Amino acid sequence: RRPTTVRPTKVWTTFDERHRSTMAEAGGTPPKGAVLMSASKYIARSCKDVNKAFMECKAKDLNPSACLKEGEAVTECLLKLLKRLHTEAPEEFNSYVKCMDYHSNNLEKCRKEQAILEEKCPE
Repeated sequence: RRPTTVRPTKVWTTFDERHRSTMAEAGGTPPKGAVLMSASKYIARSCKDVNKAFMECKAKDLNPSACLKEGEAVTECLLKLLKRLHTEAPEEFNSYVKCMDYHSNNLEKCRKEQAILEEKCPE
């Protein structure tokens, strides 16, 4: 059997349109792996409650559309956090992201950049 192709729904297009300006302010494009890894410590603290609500919703209902509201809250929290990091410590955050990207998200290779970011923007 051929795998079925999942087609994007109108919901995601609408969601992207609503958050496009926030994404632009937070760096321009949806965050990639190195950005998320670099911000992971901040995400764990700042977005803990909305992430928990999303995971609880997903555990209760396997239908992807059942948790859109919770997923939207997670994305909004993340974008606000990235905007804050880009505002409070742009050079430090970008340096950490570049290091993580270069070293394939190996935290041990980027401890110096991490310490500089955390000194500038403690959480």
